[in-house]
Amino acid sequence: MKNGYYHRAVRRAQECIELCLKAALRLYGVEYPRTHEVGSSLIIIKDMLPEWFRRELNFMIEASL
Repeated sequence: MKNGYYHRAVRRAQECIELCLKAALRLYGVEYPRTHEVGSSLIIIKDMLPEWFRRELNFMIEASL
């Protein structure tokens, strides 16, 4: 980002969020779809997630798109 590659910084941030959300799904034993968008899988298991995670879930799903 310091070099002006803002598009790359945004892309890397989105990839990071995507991988973190996929890791959360794996933690709960959910086989996630082999796509970039895993929000629908997270919504299915949201009742299993800790309260702090559920509070931020909508933001994390939106940020991963």
